[in-house]
Amino acid sequence: MTKVWNIVSFLAVMNLIAVGCFVVWLFGSGRLDTERLDRTRLIFHVPIQQESSERLAVEKAEAIAMEMAQEEASLVRLPAGSNQPIDSLEAIEMHRQRMERRFRSDLERDRTELLDFERRLAAREAELTRRLNAFEASRTDRRTAEEQIEFTRVTKLLESLPAKSSKEYLVLMCGDGQMNDAVEYLRAMRAGTRTSIFAAMKSEEDMQLASALLKSLRVPPSATDDATEIVDASSASPTDPK
Repeated sequence: MTKVWNIVSFLAVMNLIAVGCFVVWLFGSGRLDTERLDRTRLIFHVPIQQESSERLAVEKAEAIAMEMAQEEASLVRLPAGSNQPIDSLEAIEMHRQRMERRFRSDLERDRTELLDFERRLAAREAELTRRLNAFEASRTDRRTAEEQIEFTRVTKLLESLPAKSSKEYLVLMCGDGQMNDAVEYLRAMRAGTRTSIFAAMKSEEDMQLASALLKSLRVPPSATDDATEIVDASSASPTDPK
């Protein structure tokens, strides 16, 4: 296998050297310069189909121009006092018909180009909309991930505090109308920490709030917010246990 690879590598290097020598010879013999190299590059730059289309368009334009020149020359050659008015009228009518056909052809070409431009514009707008939606989705995902990290950080902080302090923070949240958040923090805590917080709720107001929180904890996390917030805890206030 190594021998075959060495042979192939040797042949490739020899071919590369031969091509390099050939290019050097072309430049040295005056058969190739920068201008010719640029022309060669331009030849291969344009696809054959595009070049053919451009050549046909140029030939068509030249044919139309030649036809118009012939028509104008034929009209000029008509004698002023011609005895053949019918032939003159026929020539004028033919010229009018040709001009009308040319006008319709140009109109159809412009219409086709306009439709093609509208299709390209619609495709670009659709691509732009798709990219904007993807960007918004990625930004939402990043924001959701950051919120989840912050939620976990706050949950661990509440777990690290004494049960009485954690209870007071949760009571404050419920008093500010954030009962759903308080329920989510309780649901994410360890069972032992959660039990300690409920045990620290000893006053009458705390007991009412504890009952509402326990009812909310029975609701699955996938339920709606209306089902989660069972009672209005806006009147709850942080109180020290008696």
